[in-house]
Amino acid sequence: MSKPIFLNDNLPSPHTQRGISRYFDNLKEAVAGEFPGQVALCSATPNDRPGLKFYPSLRFKGSYRFHLHDRIATLAARLEKPRVFYSPYFGVAGTDAAEIFTVYDLIPEKIWLPENNSRVNRRFVLERQACFVRAAALLASSENTARDFKAVYPTLGHKVVVTPLGVDAFFFERPPVLCRACRKTLSL
Repeated sequence: MSKPIFLNDNLPSPHTQRGISRYFDNLKEAVAGEFPGQVALCSATPNDRPGLKFYPSLRFKGSYRFHLHDRIATLAARLEKPRVFYSPYFGVAGTDAAEIFTVYDLIPEKIWLPENNSRVNRRFVLERQACFVRAAALLASSENTARDFKAVYPTLGHKVVVTPLGVDAFFFERPPVLCRACRKTLSL
């Protein structure tokens, strides 16, 4: 039986892309909880969430350049035939499903000037543009990102929906000494 929702964990470096990784993990938990038994996941990170059909992938230094994960996700999506295919990052995975991507910023587009275009940045921007064009929806991480997107890609602005990233948990962790001092100051 196919899964109608396919989550493609195609982050090249989850350890350095903490915000994006946290965003994807929270989205994965929410989707799996809302649609139990209807979600497939392709990821190089082992899956500990019950109720997800898991397709293991590979991630190693240089694998992103060869689109290795996207090739594995394409094969898995062909098996699943999902209605929705979500990727937290941009890539070239092939699917007939409605695709959703997250837009975190438009820095590459803002710095890609005709007089200053490196081959790497140009290739990355062209890959992103192809994803934007084929997307059924784009999740912007902030109102500012949504505004930037609509300014840079006015014909695709109707696809953007704002879904904020949130705040990293370490901002809420306080040492016990500080907590005691706060309680004393507030007479708690």
